[in-house]
Amino acid sequence: MVAYQVGSWPSPRRVLLVVNERSDDLLLHAFFLVTNLGKFDWPPQKVLALYRKRGSAEAHMGEFKSALDVHLSSTDRGGSTVQDVMAWISYPVIKRLGAVEVDRRRQPLGSTP
Repeated sequence: MVAYQVGSWPSPRRVLLVVNERSDDLLLHAFFLVTNLGKFDWPPQKVLALYRKRGSAEAHMGEFKSALDVHLSSTDRGGSTVQDVMAWISYPVIKRLGAVEVDRRRQPLGSTP
């Protein structure tokens, strides 16, 4: 096991080297995972599976945020109350969510956008 510790961390982290072989590539694809998951409860294969699920979830959230394409402002836009400000901020989000739902309903069953 290789351990790594930055000055601000209270304890060392475990470092895993992940190497993937690709049939269409001459070179190996490699990357490191740095984790604080224990080595006895979390063997390398289990850590990799967990991080892959997390990466997939983060990718889906990124796609969702891109699909909304809403830019929220931190200014009050002239609103005099918190309710006014929230109404100004939430309107473009709700409007865009409605457009996303309409687009989704236009997709044929079983197709991917």
